[in-house]
Amino acid sequence: TRRGQNTAAKTSLGDIPVRNVFRNIFYNPKIFWSAAALLFVAVILLLVFSVFNKTETEVQEIKASIIPPHGTNYNNARGSNLTISPDGKYISYVGTDSTGQSKLWVRPANSLSARALTSVGTDAYPFWSPDSKSIAYFDKGKLMKISLDAGTSLPICDLITGRGGSWSKDGTIILSPDAHGGIFKVPSSGGKPEEIIKSDTSNQNQSLRWAYFLPDGDHFLYSIENSATGSSAPDAIYVSSLSNNKSIKLVSASSNCQYANGYLLFVRQGILLAQKFDPDKLKIEGEAMPLAENIQYYDIRISGTFAVSQNGKLVYQNEGQNNVSTVIMDKNGKVVKKLLAQKPIFFINFSPDADKIAYDYYDQNEKNVDVWTYDITRNVTTRLTFSKDPDVVPIFTKNEKSIIYTKQSTGGVNDSYMKNTDGSGEAKLLAKFNSPTAAMDISPDGNYILYQSLNSTGNSTGWDILLLNRKNEGKPVGLLTKKYNETFSHFSPDMKWIAYLSDESGKSQAYIIPYNPGNPNSGAGGKWQISVDGAQYIKWMNNGKSVYYVTTDNKILGVDINEKGMTISPGKPYSVFDPGITNITRIYDINNKGTEIIATVPNGQKTNSVITLVANWQKGIEGRK
Repeated sequence: TRRGQNTAAKTSLGDIPVRNVFRNIFYNPKIFWSAAALLFVAVILLLVFSVFNKTETEVQEIKASIIPPHGTNYNNARGSNLTISPDGKYISYVGTDSTGQSKLWVRPANSLSARALTSVGTDAYPFWSPDSKSIAYFDKGKLMKISLDAGTSLPICDLITGRGGSWSKDGTIILSPDAHGGIFKVPSSGGKPEEIIKSDTSNQNQSLRWAYFLPDGDHFLYSIENSATGSSAPDAIYVSSLSNNKSIKLVSASSNCQYANGYLLFVRQGILLAQKFDPDKLKIEGEAMPLAENIQYYDIRISGTFAVSQNGKLVYQNEGQNNVSTVIMDKNGKVVKKLLAQKPIFFINFSPDADKIAYDYYDQNEKNVDVWTYDITRNVTTRLTFSKDPDVVPIFTKNEKSIIYTKQSTGGVNDSYMKNTDGSGEAKLLAKFNSPTAAMDISPDGNYILYQSLNSTGNSTGWDILLLNRKNEGKPVGLLTKKYNETFSHFSPDMKWIAYLSDESGKSQAYIIPYNPGNPNSGAGGKWQISVDGAQYIKWMNNGKSVYYVTTDNKILGVDINEKGMTISPGKPYSVFDPGITNITRIYDINNKGTEIIATVPNGQKTNSVITLVANWQKGIEGRK
């Protein structure tokens, strides 16, 4: 029968219903527990195999060198302008291009290109917002901020001269708004800085600087510098907080300090060190471990060039050799005389007869900035000042018998002094100023001195031009105090005109105005722009009929001045000096005959240092323990 035929047929696995198989397993205890045991053994074997055959990926310390954009040099001449965003995605720095323009640059850590954000000075000391989207920096007597996306700079507050800052996650910025004094706070949205930690009033030179927030946004690190001339034994790194301004000393060091990944980072004797730190207990642990040697370091401001992110990235720059020489060149770019192996701090000035120069120089051994003179004919160098405060920006009187210079005293006070060129006698006080100020020129009759002073009116006017009548000692008056930067003013030989620079057009240009000694603030007369495409220095020639100015690309142009009563008719600018292939880093002065210039040129000893980027830097430390 059909039934009999089906029974006798061979049965295959495909003919068995699936539910019957599972019913047989679950309802037959012997089969169920045997299957469960086999499954358990298989899982154990799989886990054992996975553990013992796992290939572990070890996190390693990785280093890379970052060179500046073509034609640009990193600029940390007055302290560290290098920083990295908290998320480690961006590196920012100040770089000077071939025209001498200093700008704030930003570069993604994973990119080969960088872009300039804005023009800044050489002591911008940038720091990042906690979300890594904006950068704060110091410029022209203000704390500014700029967004990476919008690219527009906005002011946060006024100050004298910044010495570092830090930005917390709740929008509070802590900063040092002066070269002397305490730590202040200000909202990142803007406002007036409020002092939260005072410096020791018994030490007028003491400066609290380089503040740096810890991750909780309340506690912060800061450094104390006890001498205006640089590092000293009492210098140290402290920790404090916004909620309780009690300070705790952590480390004896003359350095800025940052925190990341459980370590404090600071510089000692040119070595970048890392020391274990518990941010909850506010205590250091163990010994400091070296990360890198020969770190670039500016002793006057106890600033090492390094920065750290919060995700294991570190950037630093090594110390380069002094790679410029100061020389006298003729109008054809030929070096007439090599003057100095060292670079001045701010200024070099020809004497009226061009047989001497005066300059300011930082002596590493003396730990001070002083005024020096150099007799070009006799090859004799003489130190003129010996005070404990920095003496800067020297200029000769017209008879060459005296030199006027600025003493950078404590509390933001700048004192103007005059001293005999031969070093005899005591220096004579000319005037006191409550903001950064320096003499630019003295009139041919020796009765009037032109100064440039930062925010002299107490408002945000930038660099102003002031006039001191020596018969009215100690009471300079404002000559040009508009809300622009007016600088480098010079009298004409007949004292009828003043030439100066101003950025009122949005770019630094050279101008001439009439001068009336009897009524300098009368405002009478006109104003004539004599430069065409920018100027960075200006000087009258001794013939009284021409003005020379230095362009932003270190060329020198001359303009003939045709007088018509109390007006002038400037001629067309003509070339006086074109460096051509000569690589000039800066032109300092032109002699009043227009035949020679003082400039700095590379000496070929060493090229510009690169930035070193280290990923997972803490692994290098842990590997040496």
